[in-house]
Amino acid sequence: SCFILLCLNLLVGIGRSSKCILLLFCALGIIFLVVCWIAAGIFFGSSLAMSDFCVAPNTHIMKMVKNKQQQERDVLKYYVMCDAKVTNNPFRNAFQEAQENVRQANNTLNRALNIAYEENLKQQLKPYVMQVNQGLDNTVETLLQLTALVECTSLHKDYSDAIEGICYTALPGVVFLLLSTILTGLLLTLLVLMASLAWRHFSRRKGYQEVEEDD
Repeated sequence: SCFILLCLNLLVGIGRSSKCILLLFCALGIIFLVVCWIAAGIFFGSSLAMSDFCVAPNTHIMKMVKNKQQQERDVLKYYVMCDAKVTNNPFRNAFQEAQENVRQANNTLNRALNIAYEENLKQQLKPYVMQVNQGLDNTVETLLQLTALVECTSLHKDYSDAIEGICYTALPGVVFLLLSTILTGLLLTLLVLMASLAWRHFSRRKGYQEVEEDD
């Protein structure tokens, strides 16, 4: 939009043979050139950084947590790789231990019930046993839900979509912006030079006495 406005300013200046308008164009053009080349530098640096990242995104992410604890690195590697051949589920041992504890609780409850049957305490213990059974059932259900939640499939899919968006959508867009900014800068540089050279022709056409440009 700024480039179009500058071009309109240039056309008006040429059409009216106005040095003032051309001077304004040159001043604004130089300011816009500085902004344009700064933006080109930003786009260039961003495209390089994104290109380096897209070469090996998994390796780059793992380097970011190399100073973390081993457990945190294992969790990140599990979700980034999501491959049983490469990494194991870091939560597996904890869930297996929890399931083993539930089984032990069931066994202990059964032994207690056997003793209660022998002592004819079944009716007295029945409400408490039902509460414990309900708690164990809820525990098993919660463990199943947690096991499904920590699976790497869903989160790895989101991670893969993000990588694809960065490397196959955002990166080409930044490169296109870089090329268009460079082209705009080159064209604007050419227009500023042509506008500065047009002053001499305006002086001749209006019958002014020819003098040195420095004067």
